[in-house]
Amino acid sequence: MQRAPSVMYPVGRCVWYGRLLLGLASALALVWAAWWWLGAPSGWLLFSSGGAACGIWGLMAWRSWREPAVGQLHWDAQAPGLVDGEAGRWLWRAGSAIEGTPLRRVEVTFDGQTVAWLRLHGPAEVPAWICLQRASDPARWHALRRAWVQAAR
Repeated sequence: MQRAPSVMYPVGRCVWYGRLLLGLASALALVWAAWWWLGAPSGWLLFSSGGAACGIWGLMAWRSWREPAVGQLHWDAQAPGLVDGEAGRWLWRAGSAIEGTPLRRVEVTFDGQTVAWLRLHGPAEVPAWICLQRASDPARWHALRRAWVQAAR
C-alpha cells in the first residue's frame, strides 16, 4: 500500500457545527417552553433556574461559535513518529504560528465523508476538538482522509 502524502489542511469555522448548535439550542428552548406551557409544577424557583441554565448554555455555545479553533492540521509523512518504528506525525499550527505543536494522536470521532469532527490529543492533557469540512480545501480532502486512515493503523 502506498503511504499517505504530507498534507496541510485549513481549519476554521464550520457550518455543520453551527447547525448542530442551533439545533440543540432550538430543542432546549422548545423543552423549556413546553415545560412552562404545561405549568412548571415544581414552582418558579426551579423554572427560573432552568431558564438561567438555558441562557448560560446559549452564551457558551455562542462563544464557541464566535471563537472557533483556527489554524492548520498538518500530516508530515516524512517526520519520525512519536513511537519507534512509526512513520509520520500530526502537527497543529494555531492561527498564523510558524512552528507546529506535535500531537500524540488525532482521533476521528465523526466521519460524514464531507465533514469530520476530530479530537486532537496534544502535549496538554485536555484534548481539543476541531471540525473539518471538505469545502475548505476540496483538492486536499482525500489526502487528509488517507492520512488519518494511515495514522490510525
